[in-house]
Amino acid sequence: MAEYTKALELDSKDADIYNNRGLVYFEQNKYKKAIADYTKAIELDPKYVDAYLNRGKVLQRQKKYGQAVIDYTKALVRFGQ
Repeated sequence: MAEYTKALELDSKDADIYNNRGLVYFEQNKYKKAIADYTKAIELDPKYVDAYLNRGKVLQRQKKYGQAVIDYTKALVRFGQ
């Protein structure tokens, strides 16, 4: 976790780092922080399929199925582009 945070201090525009740190938060069941990082990754790269999929997984885990479907659909659409 510390390495990802430090990397973001060096390059706050790297969507991969936000996505990867979100994965760590997800594994720690820190869903609010995971969603924030996935959302930032998407803001930086709107075609980032993995970030949509990962955010969808968090939303699904939180039983927010409608929102999860929206993210999964966005991932499918962007994957095809």
